[in-house]
Amino acid sequence: MPNLTYSKLLLIFLLEWPLFASSAPTSPAGPSSSSSQTVDSWFRQHFIVDSTCNTQHGEIEKGFSDIFALAEVVQHISEDSVPYQHYFLSRKEDPHELDIVQNMAKSILVNGNSNKKITIKCPITSIGGVATTTCRETDSPEISLSSLYFKFPTFSSKPFTKEGWCTPPPHKLVQFIPRAQIGYHEITHFEHIVKYAQELSAVTVDARVRTNKRGTFDFILYETSSGTPLTGSQSVQILPKQWKDYLSGNIPKPNYYPDEVAQSHALAAVETFFYQKCQPYGWDPNQVFVPGTKDLQSDPKHDYHAKKTNSG
Repeated sequence: MPNLTYSKLLLIFLLEWPLFASSAPTSPAGPSSSSSQTVDSWFRQHFIVDSTCNTQHGEIEKGFSDIFALAEVVQHISEDSVPYQHYFLSRKEDPHELDIVQNMAKSILVNGNSNKKITIKCPITSIGGVATTTCRETDSPEISLSSLYFKFPTFSSKPFTKEGWCTPPPHKLVQFIPRAQIGYHEITHFEHIVKYAQELSAVTVDARVRTNKRGTFDFILYETSSGTPLTGSQSVQILPKQWKDYLSGNIPKPNYYPDEVAQSHALAAVETFFYQKCQPYGWDPNQVFVPGTKDLQSDPKHDYHAKKTNSG
């Protein structure tokens, strides 16, 4: 996030509504897979690790390489899949949403089809959360990582078995947040990543006014009665439901489309990835539960964010 923390979207680790087009245009040809590149070459080609991260270079490469794994899966996501339906609209409800979600992943795999290098920094001073982005609309995109980022696991930290990642349902999503989810979230904040995803999706300017010249947003909802902020993950699951209510004529139009929100992309990616990896071990996508504030406060990695509120 641009000087907005990953935490402010999360309440959290995730405190975090636009005009329909009448028909879905045919998407132009674009990269359909990352078969031509390896994880290592992808990282070396598109990222620079600043000297402030020298002692953590290996850990950063592992965490960001996992983003590659998420994007490879999400580029083929289906609107019939449960993880997709948790966060996004069907093609009938919006003609662009599915294309944008798939092409966001493809854009990440080719760094928005640009020559820009994303610099990763590890500032000693507090950045106010797990990670932040800056210079989203310039040629020098940056992601800053706090020490807290390194407390989150990588995919290689445990095996994809019942004794490792693939535990029996119910699946509490707070236990499945890796560094890759944080990075995926942050990268979608960059204007060049979103712009290329929209180009691949043949999205016109008037169809996505808010994100046409910038990256994704952070998003948070508040409880109607108490005004208490929900967690970012709760908010992004409610957002498509609000769109359905709007399309039924029951409420005003939401401010953002789901595909304009960073956390929607990141959580859908994580759910899709674990569903594919853990399906042989009984993973049930209908029994994935997003964290509330109490869930975040019970985990030291997230408690810091659970106390935060969104100011932007």
